[in-house]
Amino acid sequence: MLHAAPERASARAATGIAGGKVNMGRLGIPELLIILGIVILIFGANRLPELGRGIGKGIRNFKDATRDSEAEEKS
Repeated sequence: MLHAAPERASARAATGIAGGKVNMGRLGIPELLIILGIVILIFGANRLPELGRGIGKGIRNFKDATRDSEAEEKS
């Protein structure tokens, strides 16, 4: 059986890479339902549309600012 060099194995452990692949950001339906349940408990069902609008406006403003700064850099 071949073993990885100690420095390579420790580098993988330090960076969180298992087998050369990083498995982050994989959310399935059960995880999303749990997150949604927690959000409903914290904010209440009546405030969810308001919260969604606020998040949408924030994302839109961020995209606009990014687009504006890219346009200024090209000028």
